[in-house]
Amino acid sequence: MKHPAQLALAFAAWAFALSAAAQEPAPTSSGQGIPAGSSLAVDASLKFAWEVPARGEWDLVLGAWLPRFEGTLRWGGTGTEFEASDLDLDDLEATFAGDLSWRNEWVRATIGGFDFSTSGAAILPAGSAVGGTTLNLATAADTAASMWSVSGQVAVTLWRPFAPQTALWNEPVASPRGIGPRGSSVDLSFEALLALRYLALEQSLTTASGRVAFDQTAFCVGIGGGMRFRWLPAEVFPPMHGLDVVASAAVGPALLGGGSFVQVEAAVEWEVCRNFAARFGYRLLDWTLESDGDRSVAGLQGLFVGGRISF
Repeated sequence: MKHPAQLALAFAAWAFALSAAAQEPAPTSSGQGIPAGSSLAVDASLKFAWEVPARGEWDLVLGAWLPRFEGTLRWGGTGTEFEASDLDLDDLEATFAGDLSWRNEWVRATIGGFDFSTSGAAILPAGSAVGGTTLNLATAADTAASMWSVSGQVAVTLWRPFAPQTALWNEPVASPRGIGPRGSSVDLSFEALLALRYLALEQSLTTASGRVAFDQTAFCVGIGGGMRFRWLPAEVFPPMHGLDVVASAAVGPALLGGGSFVQVEAAVEWEVCRNFAARFGYRLLDWTLESDGDRSVAGLQGLFVGGRISF
């Protein structure tokens, strides 16, 4: 398994290659970037509702994720299944999270990551089994859980009902339906996506008898879909440059580590100007990981508050 930093660099190089490829001009007949003899040439006065140039742009999303650690944890094949809340591990913890995306009209490539940790203290009831040992008396325990992840995602737009060109396999139309009054416009797109994620998880429990820990890594591959809605109010509501609503989800197996994962994200963005938007949303990452009898059926979920810079 490559070092996480190498994975991040590989994803960044891949996204940069897509950007560079998209910037290469196609042969033209008029010097305006429309391939000679192309049947997809349209009136130059038509504007793509998202205002994204053909060469692509970058989005940097930075902010605070406020998740709780929830689920069940087990140490040992015959161990007791503990709820995270019973182990005092479900407090809200603020963690930094960031994503970098390259996008054009039809493709979006994203890399991102986060680092999370929490700890607590609990009283384990008599009869609990931990790491092959059964506790005869109620026992005080120090608990901890930590996780970090690097992710990559590619989304391909399948359908844009309000755009001049509704799908890659359709020809542009002269009168897109997304144009509204007083210069406003809307765009709606539906995407298919491929998600890659590297997970590193550790959950531990320490009593007077010693410490037990479940340390597991996994490479996850998931498929899913997403939706994006964008409104450019123009003169209808001048204080806002744009309003975006985005949502996506993916599910798949956790390879190497054994198990599965689910990720969900939804957000609303208030675009203050062309290059900056305030972002408010929700993120969820659930997993099932098991090795040598140790088991974690848990996840992180909570609000995300931050901003997006476009360049």
